[in-house]
Amino acid sequence: MASARTNSQRVRENEETFSKANEQIRASAEHYDFDEPVPFLCECSEITCTESVRLSLTNYREARARAEAFILLPGHDDPHVERIVADGAGYVLVEKFS
Repeated sequence: MASARTNSQRVRENEETFSKANEQIRASAEHYDFDEPVPFLCECSEITCTESVRLSLTNYREARARAEAFILLPGHDDPHVERIVADGAGYVLVEKFS
């Protein structure tokens, strides 16, 4: 019998899924030499969030340099489980508490 996943496990899986999807978006934008801000998926812990974060590819790459960080819209962070480690024009980076 499989063990039940906790809510925090489902949330983490959701964030990682959006993070992986954003890597595919980045690859496509680079392939087509997209030079406008790219609509990436908000990687917040709200499972029903469908909003996007517009970032230049340069800003996206800089954000991704922090391996454990997730890209969120401002105000989408949950101070109970994560902390803001950086912010930019129209986005914040968060890391989960250990």
